[in-house]
Amino acid sequence: MVKEKLEMLSWKIRQLRKQKKLTQVEFGKLCGVTAATVAMWENGRRGIDTSTLMKISSIFNVTTDWLLNTEEKTLSVKLPKTENTITIIGRNGLFNTYIVDDSKIEAIRKFTEVLVEKTELDKKK
Repeated sequence: MVKEKLEMLSWKIRQLRKQKKLTQVEFGKLCGVTAATVAMWENGRRGIDTSTLMKISSIFNVTTDWLLNTEEKTLSVKLPKTENTITIIGRNGLFNTYIVDDSKIEAIRKFTEVLVEKTELDKKK
């Protein structure tokens, strides 16, 4: 299970870094580590301490829960605070960003709430 979590975290970090068009060197500087450390994270050869994990979540505007969750590789939705866009990470690992108008944001929030409720119910089973 630990290996699976580390592999998922590695995959997510690599995908997020690529989405932001950051090199390992640039990303390492933002995190306060070397490019070699970033490479080890992305290859699943090194874990990440809590404070660095929090920095990473802040850099990419994702939660630490999402980073650590092994069940959420197939789809992730985020609503940036400054833009009316939605980014979807597909099963193929590609990121697609769509512009949404204000009328659609409420529908997206409601849909997300339904997904969260369903996930919680499924966990209780």
